[in-house]
Amino acid sequence: MNGRALLAWMRRNRLLTALLGGGLLLLVFMLVNSSGEQEAPMRVVEVTRLVPVTVPASPAPEVTRVVVVTPTPEPVPIVNNTPGTLQQAVVSGPLTLDPAQAGDPAGAIVLRNVLETLVYPDPLAPGDFLPLLATDWEVDEQGLQVTFDLRRGVRFSNGAMLTAGDVAYSLQRLLLQSEAGRPQAILLEPLFGFRSGDVTEGMLDGPYLGNRAALMENTTEQERVEPCERVQAAILADEDEGTVTIVLAEPWAPLLAILSQPWTGVISREWAAARGDWDGSCANWSNWYGQSTGEGPLSTTILGTGPYVLDHWTPGSEYVLRANPRYWRSDQNPMWPDGPAGPPSLETVRVVEVTDDALRWELLRDGNVATAPLSAPARLLAEQLSGELCDGAVCIPGPAPAEPLRRMSGPPAPEFLALAFNFNIPVAGNPFVGSGELDGEGIPAAFFADLHVRRAFAFCFDEAAYLGAEVAGTVAPGGTLLPPGWATAPGYPYLYDRQSCDDELLLAWENQLPATGFRLQIPYLAGDEQQHVAATLLQARLQEINAGYQVETVGLPAETYRQALANRQLPIAFVRWEAPLFDPHYYVAPLLTSDLEQFQRPPAELQERMGELLAGGLSATTLEERREQYRLLEALWQAELPFLPLPRPATATYQQRWLVGWLPHPEAAAPYYYAYAQQGATD
Repeated sequence: MNGRALLAWMRRNRLLTALLGGGLLLLVFMLVNSSGEQEAPMRVVEVTRLVPVTVPASPAPEVTRVVVVTPTPEPVPIVNNTPGTLQQAVVSGPLTLDPAQAGDPAGAIVLRNVLETLVYPDPLAPGDFLPLLATDWEVDEQGLQVTFDLRRGVRFSNGAMLTAGDVAYSLQRLLLQSEAGRPQAILLEPLFGFRSGDVTEGMLDGPYLGNRAALMENTTEQERVEPCERVQAAILADEDEGTVTIVLAEPWAPLLAILSQPWTGVISREWAAARGDWDGSCANWSNWYGQSTGEGPLSTTILGTGPYVLDHWTPGSEYVLRANPRYWRSDQNPMWPDGPAGPPSLETVRVVEVTDDALRWELLRDGNVATAPLSAPARLLAEQLSGELCDGAVCIPGPAPAEPLRRMSGPPAPEFLALAFNFNIPVAGNPFVGSGELDGEGIPAAFFADLHVRRAFAFCFDEAAYLGAEVAGTVAPGGTLLPPGWATAPGYPYLYDRQSCDDELLLAWENQLPATGFRLQIPYLAGDEQQHVAATLLQARLQEINAGYQVETVGLPAETYRQALANRQLPIAFVRWEAPLFDPHYYVAPLLTSDLEQFQRPPAELQERMGELLAGGLSATTLEERREQYRLLEALWQAELPFLPLPRPATATYQQRWLVGWLPHPEAAAPYYYAYAQQGATD
């Protein structure tokens, strides 16, 4: 797909109410035609995660099976760490153990360690993948079929042999049972081009978006067979060859990243069916369609081929994992050079829910748990006890080298807030642009079409003050649109620099601004503290340079903000989205949608060039080709600056120094206990 075709395709998919280019835009725009006159308005929708278009209410779906779990009356007390046992404190436990439902981070930890995926993200080479259940894979010349050779001799923890049918069944079940809004739905786009996030897209009155009752009422049995047959035709098992082939609607370079996620882990079809789940037949798949989180026979139990098995789970209290005695990996077959091999080093992993921040800190401080999430005040205390500071595999002595803790710096979370500049602001009757002229009392329609103005606003954004106000005690990130390990353009050029901000404003608008000044408002969503801080920082830094640079901030109620945004009246719009996984496509695609472009109205050649690079990143067949496409895309963004992503705080975890192998791994997205070991643990 070339850049022009991609842009045309985007324009046919304007309503961004679910997965959008793999990311999440929280604000949807009203489109206007090239003359600036309003067309028929779109419905403006605000979504918080993966919230799809609303389907009319219908009777509650019939529950296939409800499993009631009774917590133990008295949780087992936490004791000091012992050799072979790792204890971890968390804020909350899993919502479910069903991979078709688990989109929460806590559930992903269990899935990562009990189930196995076809491939695993390479911790030594971001963007590359290691064989796991697949030993090799091949892409055809058109990039539309990927065939995976499966590892021989692998058994589930109950002793059953892994088959190609189990792998295909697990992925098919994922698509047929996953409710729109869960991250699993991103697999529908490369396979079928579906952007609703639901497998029933294209059916009568569809997509049904998880509404099982409406699906049953409005379709025939034969009609309900069709989505299942489509899914089974796209994910094919060959038992004789020991392969699974995935057929794509278009080349999709992030496919391996999707197939490395914990929720794509493989379960046994025979085991699942014996517990009352789908048996693989297209005649009855809809009985399990759209199950709510926690509903269904696999919500509280799990079985896989991974290095650990679930010993027990007491919701609200704890879960315990035990080493899998049938684990297939030998001592001579490490996952990566110097990586884990053979039986798990840790025999037992116990994860305990501790909601009290102070108690989690005490447990970590006293050595009773290996690691625990800490609140901002506790992180300041942990810093004083950090004898070692690590960034990836590189560690240096901490402020107190003899102390027992280690700080592991990690990448920012894939959650973004950006400022989108409006290149052509309607000024008639617009309260946010003052007079609508460059007369010191307003700004003209094309104010932000001047690159020097956009650069000035970027240089005047004080990243340190923003991070200090929003997320105290964290490490400032680098300025990039891309995931860790993918940034290849030169260093971020727009860090706060008062002199550069002043210089750019001097160059803008034929040197008129210092003498004339300007006036505009930066509206923000009332109650959104991040937006408020960002707007007031720009206001303060610009007025420090020149009192004539008048920036006013105004908090608007949600409906007023949405309407002003839809009418394109905002000089600058705040845009928020979340990437469903650490892949560059899902980081940048939300900023290149037709709706956002229609709001901003950047030059057509800039739109087309960015579309070409985005398409090139999707269709690239090698990692080197992908890196080049995103290098060019990032360089183009830095040169033209159509939007300003706000800085994201880096993450940090604290752990006991006797724990080894615990590395932040953004693409893996969950701790992998198989890689961990202990040094000097006490009885």
